[in-house]
Amino acid sequence: MNPKKIIAMLLASLLTGSACISCSKTPEETKSAETVPESAPDTVAEAVDETETEDPYIYDDLPDEQFNGYNYRVLSGTFFSRETAFSVYYDELTGIPVDDQLYYTKETVQERFDVVLSHISVGSYNDVAVVTKNTVSANDNSFDILIGQDTTTVQLGAEGYCLDLRSIDEFNFEKPWWPEFTVTSLSIGDRMFAASSYLTHLGLQCTRAILINKDYAKDLQIEVPYEDVRQGKWTLDRMIELTKDASLDLNGDGKLDPADDRFALASGKHTTYCWQDACNIPVYERDENNLPVLRMDIEQADTFIEKLSVLLGADRYIHEGGYGKDIFAAGKALFTYTLLKYAYDTFRDTDMTYGFLPTPKMNEQQESYNNPCTDAPWALPGTLNTEQQHIVGTVTEALSCQNYNNVLPAYFEGALKARIADAPDDAAMLQLIADTRSIGFAYAFSMIFKDIVNDCVLNENNVASYFESSKTKAETALENLKEAFAEVDS
Repeated sequence: MNPKKIIAMLLASLLTGSACISCSKTPEETKSAETVPESAPDTVAEAVDETETEDPYIYDDLPDEQFNGYNYRVLSGTFFSRETAFSVYYDELTGIPVDDQLYYTKETVQERFDVVLSHISVGSYNDVAVVTKNTVSANDNSFDILIGQDTTTVQLGAEGYCLDLRSIDEFNFEKPWWPEFTVTSLSIGDRMFAASSYLTHLGLQCTRAILINKDYAKDLQIEVPYEDVRQGKWTLDRMIELTKDASLDLNGDGKLDPADDRFALASGKHTTYCWQDACNIPVYERDENNLPVLRMDIEQADTFIEKLSVLLGADRYIHEGGYGKDIFAAGKALFTYTLLKYAYDTFRDTDMTYGFLPTPKMNEQQESYNNPCTDAPWALPGTLNTEQQHIVGTVTEALSCQNYNNVLPAYFEGALKARIADAPDDAAMLQLIADTRSIGFAYAFSMIFKDIVNDCVLNENNVASYFESSKTKAETALENLKEAFAEVDS
């Protein structure tokens, strides 16, 4: 979605106190953002004025069909204590904006196509892969779509249990609910068996981003680097510069203690490999046939490791099991590298004023920002017949369209803490993060060299020797993966 459009939609919702964007309207009636009050800041009014003659809704371009009450069955488990099916739709109105938009999704799609949305719960989302293997092996056509743990769901495709999503005619990969970076990462050649898309908002929740404590930044006389981001100058070097003197030994005991002191950066588990993907460190690249090849750039990787060693040094950084959220929520860190989920679930309930930034680039020569995520990806079981593939493809694409257009603005509004002051900047940052969300190839397919930060920085290994010692094993694993994808029946 055009950033100006989604900013206008967000700000109109915030300024009018609305919990959702045109909740009572059908997609065909959703034509523009709400009217902005006369007291709105000029920049906000201008943003909305630019969209008054435009339709902010991005349509799925699907024909309206009737599927005679078809039961669209979602196989799911719990993820962050919530049923993953309920990130696709919700069964009732709760007064919670995201859930209410998901309810709207359900009602709209059911009525449009004459289908029924239902879910089959199997416990943990890790159990989804086990159930999928058992049912597909038995040719048991008992569900239409599955949502499961990221690496195990991706592996199901290589093992022949899922359909090639690129073979489903109803899927339009040019639409924004198919993030370009995730489609590329999860594809090998012209095949893709699992998706990290905006059918759900789970991938967005688990996208890594930089949050900044604006109150602490003001105390340190640091300007939030929005303009650096816009100019492509938000890099590791710039973040190193801003964090240089940001850790404070407030009790004067000569060491940094989370109980009393302040830190430049807080983060935690499952974030080290994200720095690598965000900085586009060449390890696995793509050839002319979109096939991954091992091409480690030792010099660039070594430079990257040197920079991360500074940024994650003991004089700046504190590692916390909860992705740095507790330290940051307590106001004890200038930056956190964490999940967007915590802006929605945790930080908005604090008194802190915070802002959003994408993960820094390696350098200014890097073409774009890249914000890695983990996800509960979805896939289609290999048991679907031709007629079912058409129905499931249509319903899935329509659900994705609804949730991209309606759920994302509601989620962003919650993450923004319903604030007005810096909404244009932070809304733009959130949209940039969403548009450049990716799931790393090496991580998703459990490849060697998926986390050179952990393997080299934290374990003090030399990059060149580490690469040489594991190169042959990595090449063998890569060839096995490509062969597995090539051999799966379409």
